[in-house]
Amino acid sequence: MRLPAAARPRPRRRPGRKILRTALPVVLVAVIFGFALPRFASYGSAWASIDAMTWPQALLVAAAAVGSMVSSWIVICSVLPSVRLREAAAVNLGSSAVANTLPAGGALAMGVSWAMLSGWGVSTADYVLYTLVSGIWNVFARLVLPVLALLAMVTVSRPGTGLIAAAATGLALLCAMAAGFGLLLHSEPFALLAGRALQRALAVA
Repeated sequence: MRLPAAARPRPRRRPGRKILRTALPVVLVAVIFGFALPRFASYGSAWASIDAMTWPQALLVAAAAVGSMVSSWIVICSVLPSVRLREAAAVNLGSSAVANTLPAGGALAMGVSWAMLSGWGVSTADYVLYTLVSGIWNVFARLVLPVLALLAMVTVSRPGTGLIAAAATGLALLCAMAAGFGLLLHSEPFALLAGRALQRALAVA
């Protein structure tokens, strides 16, 4: 006789596995910053560059760095509401450290982020959704950055023809991708057509 689902004993969570999932990324980040990163970059050179800046310049760089990191954490919390801000910060900093310092770091970073998020109860479907949404917005952000850089340069000096062409190309690609993404979300025939085109392209490749 089978017991109803509500009456079945729930599997006991192993505290050792949870501790391991939390500690492993922390140890990995410590190893990267303590041993791997110094082989490619010099902390002394970085500090010398910062020391050569004026206080307003250093504060501006620090504010830009903090704003960039916090915006990534907010995106993670927006896509995965069950993840807290400090957990989003750990995922972002850990996966970024792996991606930027180790060979095949992009693939390893996805494994690190998945190990951390799954340890906090994020399901596979939610992780796939997070990966797709964050990837799409990262592409949009990279396409709009040349346009913003051009606008900033216009306030200082007249940019060259090459920079104007690059910014215009980025803006055109951004508009095309945004329009295509909107059609994928709101038009089922267009989504089916895009899926068939992608299948044919993969078959040819």
